[in-house]
Amino acid sequence: MIYKIAVIDDYLNITKDLINWSEIPNARVDFYTDTLADKKEFIRRLLPYNIIVIIRERSKFTKDILENLPNLSLIAASGTGLANIDLLSAKKNNIHISTTKGIRSSSGESTAEVTWALILALSKQLVVHHKNFTYGMWQSEKIDELYGKKIGILGLGRIGLRVAKIAQVFGMEVIGWSRTKNKKRADINNIRLVAKDELFSESDYLSVHLKLSKETVNFIRLREMKMMKKSAYIINTARGPIVNENDLIYALEKKIISGAGLDVFEVEPLPKEHKLVHLDNVILSPHLGYATITNIKEYMEISKNNIISFLDNQ
Repeated sequence: MIYKIAVIDDYLNITKDLINWSEIPNARVDFYTDTLADKKEFIRRLLPYNIIVIIRERSKFTKDILENLPNLSLIAASGTGLANIDLLSAKKNNIHISTTKGIRSSSGESTAEVTWALILALSKQLVVHHKNFTYGMWQSEKIDELYGKKIGILGLGRIGLRVAKIAQVFGMEVIGWSRTKNKKRADINNIRLVAKDELFSESDYLSVHLKLSKETVNFIRLREMKMMKKSAYIINTARGPIVNENDLIYALEKKIISGAGLDVFEVEPLPKEHKLVHLDNVILSPHLGYATITNIKEYMEISKNNIISFLDNQ
């Protein structure tokens, strides 16, 4: 039997040459660089495949999709987030799921770097300054230092703690909130644990690092934004649905907060006509937090090994 494998959502068209896919025995591997929004087209494309390799959470595998993929036996997921897969339906349809849990990239270094790229760009108004500079303008926007400012870390997992450590190097005061309320973890990392509302009201920069779950969807709404300083910024490099997008747009338009730095969105890729694209007090990046060559190569290498192990047990 020749196993049919699809690697999907490879926007950069790099996975084919990153690793040696021929090490998978008795397999044909196809690569797709686009994401199909139409559900029927998506099912039609994937119908022949026994195994699907997904890059993070770009495509959703809902109950009605999984029920219409009778040949599918394994979804090889990269990373550990599985919010895009209906796990109950996968189990019901005897579809196995593998992840790349435990690899180096899971430490979140790249996501922490993108977080700080956004914070620095916001604090120095780099995007606006660059644009104005090309039109001959010089020092057109007010900027400020990070030193002495207060950063609120929402979620004290690996990435949140890494962002906090870098903040301390900049001389910022770090406050934090997590669902576990682990004071010992906060104390060890020199983070002052505060109540949720206090985190929003005190922070000059609020950096979001929660996991996406039913409990964290729309975790930040207009109520929380109205608690924040008018000079404050929201930075979200976690997952788009954690911050209610419509409320955020309203807060940005009405200058309830000063601005935002976003690497994640409710719908990805973000439609070019989306309101966020046209706001001048937001900096957008196309979900770069994990999308380094190093990370993707690791994801694909482990996914390939997961596939080989899976086939060995068939």
